[in-house]
Amino acid sequence: MRPIVDPWFQEVVKEKIEAFHFSEGEIRTWKQLLPVLVERCRATWRHTANCEYGRIPLEPETTSGDPLCSCGRGKDVDGMHKVATWRNLAPFVTRIALSPLFAVPYLETIQDREYIQRVFQTALASGVFGAPSGSGLPDWLGPRCAECSKPSDDLQKCARCKAVSYCSKGCQKAHWKKHKPTCVAPM
Repeated sequence: MRPIVDPWFQEVVKEKIEAFHFSEGEIRTWKQLLPVLVERCRATWRHTANCEYGRIPLEPETTSGDPLCSCGRGKDVDGMHKVATWRNLAPFVTRIALSPLFAVPYLETIQDREYIQRVFQTALASGVFGAPSGSGLPDWLGPRCAECSKPSDDLQKCARCKAVSYCSKGCQKAHWKKHKPTCVAPM
């Protein structure tokens, strides 16, 4: 497979790529979630008699192994054949259906960031994500500037509504036109 993947990867790397680092708990969660996402969109294929899912879990180790069985590999990937960059990889992939794993405002009440942070801190302290870490919240959950999204623990709140935070006067000024219609002083 390497002769197929290497040229493809070289082509894709020309675009901007970001690396994400995951904890063992996050990797374990993804390895458990991926088979579910495959089953959500399985349309034209069935599991075979010698399916790897006969032994569950497929691979308990977080650092190695494929969490998916081979039954769906290369199936229902017609769209990939239409794009030259993806065509050669189509036989090696399994289609999944990514769907929202979060509340949507038209169906459920969205919790505020502070509530989510408290829940996350409780889960972190209890060891749900593996060994508790002293680093606190990850950047993606910590406070961010409303304009540039830069994470910081030293943000200044809007003087009027106290609901939006900024990392600098420049960001506050740049965001004012967007923020002004919703900026209401607390009662």
